[in-house]
Amino acid sequence: MSSTKNTPHPSNAAPGTMAPTAVHPSIGAPADLTKTQWLSIEREITAFHEGYVALVAGLHTVLKVISSGTTGRTIPVWGKHKDVAALYAEILHLYPDITARVDPDVIDAVLAVNKALEMVKNDLEQTLPTVESPERRTGQIAWMDARMVRSAAKALPKKDALLTSKIASAEALLRRGKMVTTTASTAAKAQVTAVKSQQRATRAAAKATKAEQRAARAAQAHAERHPQASDVVVQPAGTPPPATTEPGTGTEKKQKG
Repeated sequence: MSSTKNTPHPSNAAPGTMAPTAVHPSIGAPADLTKTQWLSIEREITAFHEGYVALVAGLHTVLKVISSGTTGRTIPVWGKHKDVAALYAEILHLYPDITARVDPDVIDAVLAVNKALEMVKNDLEQTLPTVESPERRTGQIAWMDARMVRSAAKALPKKDALLTSKIASAEALLRRGKMVTTTASTAAKAQVTAVKSQQRATRAAAKATKAEQRAARAAQAHAERHPQASDVVVQPAGTPPPATTEPGTGTEKKQKG
């Protein structure tokens, strides 16, 4: 950490004025990095970004030719498939009578393009960690210095309306950030809960449907095994037996229960 000159504390400054601040390198940064060096790094990164955007635009124009000829049919392909494709291209070079529908030179050319794209993909994957670490570190450096400014500014008498308004805006931004994050998290959890509830309801409905289908199949199977069972009328409990007519008399005779 770099040393600073002896300066009066902000609270000891004259009313309505701010105490002078010592000029020092960034607290979180190496002591030999100055403002000029930071700006030089920024210019290099910006130049890289602009060149990268131009290269990506050119690459997109080239690759659009490949995408335009893509059909809706896709198949899974792993590294071994590409190795096997190279071997079959070699076989077709040696035995061209196998098929006339495929040109082995085209297979070789397509595999060369695939290898070049894989090389670019690896370059991008290796570049990301190179950028991520300094991106996090510079954010930490800026916030470490800003915390000192924040502490000193909040210790000042609240007599400057503009300064008070600026401080309030900065503090509100911190609070809003937390609220937005919490709200987004709550909304995401609610959405997940709703999806799970819908899935449970769908599974329950499917289970009930299957149970009804099983009951219907069981009833149908029972009816097929006992075709006369459907003709039998079951009398409720306490119902008197039906009356019958004696042959040749025409009189009704009740059956004994």
